[in-house]
Amino acid sequence: MLEACSKGVGNPSHLSSKLVTWALRERPSSPLYYISVAQISISHRHRSTSQFSDIRICLVGIVSVHLTSYKLRFSTKFISDNMESSTFFNIFAGLLVFPALLLLQFAPLHVNAADADPLQDFCVADLTKDLYLNGYPCKTPAAVTTDDFVFDGLTAPPQTNNSVGASATLADVDTFAGLNSLGLSFAKLDFAKGGIIQPHTHPRASEIIYVVKGTLYAGFVTADNKLFARVISKGEVMIFPRGLIHFQLNVGDAPAQAVVALNSQSPGFQTISSALFGSNIKDEVLQKSFLILDQKTIDRLKAIFSGSK
Repeated sequence: MLEACSKGVGNPSHLSSKLVTWALRERPSSPLYYISVAQISISHRHRSTSQFSDIRICLVGIVSVHLTSYKLRFSTKFISDNMESSTFFNIFAGLLVFPALLLLQFAPLHVNAADADPLQDFCVADLTKDLYLNGYPCKTPAAVTTDDFVFDGLTAPPQTNNSVGASATLADVDTFAGLNSLGLSFAKLDFAKGGIIQPHTHPRASEIIYVVKGTLYAGFVTADNKLFARVISKGEVMIFPRGLIHFQLNVGDAPAQAVVALNSQSPGFQTISSALFGSNIKDEVLQKSFLILDQKTIDRLKAIFSGSK
């Protein structure tokens, strides 16, 4: 563990670097040392980089080993290098060791807010396994071929002859197994004249759209209901932040096409209208939420978005 910690520590502040280096070399047992470890680790708890989380974990492990493997002895080596010491101060510091370590143990670590980084070159999803995981298990590397990294689904002709006059062809981990663990997906949007990709969200991804041809009115709504929208044309790009409601409407005189990239292998797609009127929510909830909807209108909307009509 000591060797792993020494290799994993990056470039912390001067004091923590000095302490870590000394700890790995001398394996001290002074109570003041443990308190210093706790103070240094906690002082860096809000940093966004992961190196301080690594330092904190390593030091907790080192301290735990010392406390369980050795008698608690007093050492003044580190103290004498940095501050004046006394027996009383050492005893007082010893009383604080265990509360400090407890606080250190439960201090929050760095958390990623997107797909986790891969731990190998690739992890082509094995969609045949009957396992329920956060993601998919990997194919055996020997079974992986070049075809696992190629997807031709976007070459399919557009299917815009529907009620919204638009279609989205998605390449995510469920259709393109090679995306597993890579944190990205892709889609092609096709619009007939007047077609729309209805207001929707991607709960697990942000999105960037590139207009291949035509003219789209596109935008998103923030959590405080502020609209950011404008007309975008061929060659222009727009972003939609993760989880926010967004849409695209063809406002040109001809069919339009766009491609989008998302930063999750499984971004999710939830259309607002279908979520509200196609999920069997109690009628009273919808009536009180929209205020002006009578029972007849509620029934009609439910029939449309539940697919029964």
